[in-house]
Amino acid sequence: VPLYVFSLKKRELPRADQIRYAEDLLEFDSHDFLISFFGKENVKEDVYNFSDKQFKKCSVLFPNTSKQATFIWKNEGTLSEISYILISGILPTASVMQFSSSVRENRWTLENGIYSHITLRELVELNGTDFEFYGKDSEFSYMVAPESKGNIDFKKTGLVLGCFDCSSSLIKKKKISAMNALAQSLDMYVVYIMIMP
Repeated sequence: VPLYVFSLKKRELPRADQIRYAEDLLEFDSHDFLISFFGKENVKEDVYNFSDKQFKKCSVLFPNTSKQATFIWKNEGTLSEISYILISGILPTASVMQFSSSVRENRWTLENGIYSHITLRELVELNGTDFEFYGKDSEFSYMVAPESKGNIDFKKTGLVLGCFDCSSSLIKKKKISAMNALAQSLDMYVVYIMIMP
């Protein structure tokens, strides 16, 4: 038997000028809270396709624009409790399949300087040291290994890389050093940014 609990929560809305970085979006912990701040016309309920068989309800802020951000919720029933926020110019959601125009590069930036399409070289410089990412045949293809070494905590900021021309045999390894990828002149950049609470 389902049990329903109603709770009233009084919250102070942030000022518009306080929402400057992608991490500032972590304050909005429900679909309704997003609507109350950004307006119904700027927040869309959607379905995120992880694969052909796995999908989840989500909320998309500023859909199909350069400021879009996708909220993946722990509680799909109430669209609340952030699992993570996805920042990217391309999204595998149901509504995108029907969208025929192009979307400009995503303009959200993290406080540490990471943004969508930042190059691998810039990412290494920001981190201050080498890091690893998974090879193309791995289950986590091109995802930066979730470790905390250097200036960036890759456990709280998940990154997935893309590559313009990755014909090198190096990319077939299970894990690849970013410095080795740069030494082989692999043209790589960030495609997806996942921000965890």
